[in-house]
Amino acid sequence: MFKTVCKNCQTELSFMNIRRLEDLDFEKIGVFCTDCFPKVEAEIKSLRFVEEYMGTSIYMKNGKFGLWGANYYFKSLDDARARIDNRHIAYVDSNVLGFMSEQMK
Repeated sequence: MFKTVCKNCQTELSFMNIRRLEDLDFEKIGVFCTDCFPKVEAEIKSLRFVEEYMGTSIYMKNGKFGLWGANYYFKSLDDARARIDNRHIAYVDSNVLGFMSEQMK
């Protein structure tokens, strides 16, 4: 039988002690026990960290800026800051707008 183990300490994992870590772009990094997860997550976040703006951390991977856990990116640091300044404005994918404009023609 296949056993899942922590990628860091090799502890056998179960439903009670497993945590899945994903990178800024939701690429799977691995599964960790609940003891190792905070340390590994902090290491990954420190590698991606750019700056803290108005209490919100901004991260970067592969030239794209983003907020941890958000499923969208920004082309520049200024765009990320503008998003933080305007939290009440919803992010809309431009592909959706293109599709909608085609529908309206």
